[in-house]
Amino acid sequence: MRASIIRTFVAKEIRETLRDKRTLFTMILLPIVLYPGMMLLISQVAAVQVTKMRETKGRIAISGGAIPASLARELLRDETLRVVELPREPRTAIRARKLEVWIVVPPDSAKRLGAGGTIELEVYYDQANDISRDVHERVQKRIEHWRKLLIEARLRDRGLPVDTIRPLRVTSKNLAPPHRVGGYVLAQFLPMLIMLTVILGAFHPAIDLTAGEKERGTLQTLLTAPIRSTEIVTGKFLAVVAIAFFSGFFNVVSLALVFSHNLALSSVQVDLRLSLTTILLLFVVVIVMGLFFASLMLTVAVLARSYKEAQTYLTPVYLICIVPVIVAQLPGFELSRGLAVVPAVNVALLLKQILLGRAIAEHYFVVISTSLLYTVLVLLAAARIFAEQSILLGQPASLRALLGNRGGSLPERPTIAPAEAVTAVAVIFILLYYVGSWLQHKNLIGGLLLSQYLLLALPVVLLLVVRRADPVDALALRLPSWRGVAGVVALGLSSWVILVGWQELQNRVLPLPRELLRGLDGLVELPRTPQGIALLFFGVALTPAICEELVFRGLLFSALARRLSGRATVALTAVAFGLFHLSIHRFVGTAFLGLLMGLAVWRTGSIVSSMLFHALHNGVVLALSLWGRSWLAWQPGEGFPPKWSWIVGACGFVLGLALLARARPESQAGADERSASQ
Repeated sequence: MRASIIRTFVAKEIRETLRDKRTLFTMILLPIVLYPGMMLLISQVAAVQVTKMRETKGRIAISGGAIPASLARELLRDETLRVVELPREPRTAIRARKLEVWIVVPPDSAKRLGAGGTIELEVYYDQANDISRDVHERVQKRIEHWRKLLIEARLRDRGLPVDTIRPLRVTSKNLAPPHRVGGYVLAQFLPMLIMLTVILGAFHPAIDLTAGEKERGTLQTLLTAPIRSTEIVTGKFLAVVAIAFFSGFFNVVSLALVFSHNLALSSVQVDLRLSLTTILLLFVVVIVMGLFFASLMLTVAVLARSYKEAQTYLTPVYLICIVPVIVAQLPGFELSRGLAVVPAVNVALLLKQILLGRAIAEHYFVVISTSLLYTVLVLLAAARIFAEQSILLGQPASLRALLGNRGGSLPERPTIAPAEAVTAVAVIFILLYYVGSWLQHKNLIGGLLLSQYLLLALPVVLLLVVRRADPVDALALRLPSWRGVAGVVALGLSSWVILVGWQELQNRVLPLPRELLRGLDGLVELPRTPQGIALLFFGVALTPAICEELVFRGLLFSALARRLSGRATVALTAVAFGLFHLSIHRFVGTAFLGLLMGLAVWRTGSIVSSMLFHALHNGVVLALSLWGRSWLAWQPGEGFPPKWSWIVGACGFVLGLALLARARPESQAGADERSASQ
């Protein structure tokens, strides 16, 4: 790459951005004016509301026995409380906001107190009503003060000191110096604030420098210049980074000034000063974070053909970036070796560790190196996109052109579009999450069957009917070759060994929760009658093999195969299959099964092969759960299977892969035969 070309691009993009007065207003003037105004308005409104609430006369009604005179005097000491006549329906009056608190006094309270006994007061209020809740707190304080007075009076009557009921005093002393307390306070909000402002700062420049230039017709002129795609990407990327930092800097500075000003006027003693070393470390991490987010925004935005379309693409990306930042701020999350390689989460946790003074050299190395690696990978994808002239000319982005559509995919015919298939899977996921979980909670096996057929299979059928799509092409409803069937059978009967072995290894680090194990036990504990066993195999082995495969290796696989290469389609549907099961403990195992089933469909061109594999695998695991102890003196969940089963399973697995590698779809085999005869 030529540095002079890149410098020219960066200077050009920044100059054009800064020429726009609206951009300058949004980046500089707006945060400087907006945040103080917002803080002033919020504080004034809050002060008015608090004053109004405290000055509200709380209406208290008392029923039951005669209220002790000392309690009445204690309540009336608070001038914001007044006793009113008891309504006919006190509960209704509280809900209707005609009464704030209702106190029920036992009938014999005076007698029991006089005898040194205990009475129980019932205090009713509306927790959903701010005024009622506030009055209830005032009443509770008066009652608590009255209780202490009663105790002291009883002690005096018996000639005992008050310390008799206070044998222990506890004094807590904070050992953290003020600067560490300040670091803790900053760690609660500063990482999120920095990341949100940088992400938001990269959002609009990334759109304007890509989709915005497409709309204006200026991006296409780059095709006529002797400039490499990597130089274009690097120049635009550095411009987005610079603008994002520029915008984020003014946002953070403005918020810091507002926060410091309000803290200086308050009585809170917190040292929020940061050392020069801490500031430099934060700056380095923020730069790394900005590089990653800017590359991600730029890569996604260039796929759009218009400014509006780019906003549609980047909005979910923006939300996806925010979620891990929020999760990282939750209590108990600390930077570990596993989280240090998770994009966005690792940077947020490292910022938090720096402010707390607990970051070590290993943290810096892992987080910075992995973040830079992710940035390079995303930029390489952006360079690949910029190399496609059709995309720069404003034509729809073709993932097949970017990822390559080499042989092995399903025949390309008009059918369900990829966007429609992905939308259908998202709708099915929502239905299964809300409705399916409720059905299975009511009745495990019955809810499982209803969820599979009504929430998975039925939407697929309805989509095909509405779109009038050819089910053969849309779902790959073809017969596989004999070699493909043999390979699938070998894999289906042997894959359980690998899955069980992996689960046992995973349990040493991430064991299965007891709730999940109890749910699986509930399925196996059906009556051991022939009808019960048949229902169990139908619901657990056959039904998911039909319904889940219609969604993933049918609808989704066939739609994606028309845009992606076979390998990419297999990988994406496997990941989607793993995520669909909503369990981090089962993700790797289900994704691995999805990989094998996707491979079967890719090599045979038939969804029947994946259904057969799915049914065989589930059936073998279920049979081992039922009769494994009598067959092998072992059951799933009891450690590793016998050694001989590993040898048999490995041989069957290798044989299945070898047969699938030589399998071909029947349509392709017929075409080859016809061409050979000609």
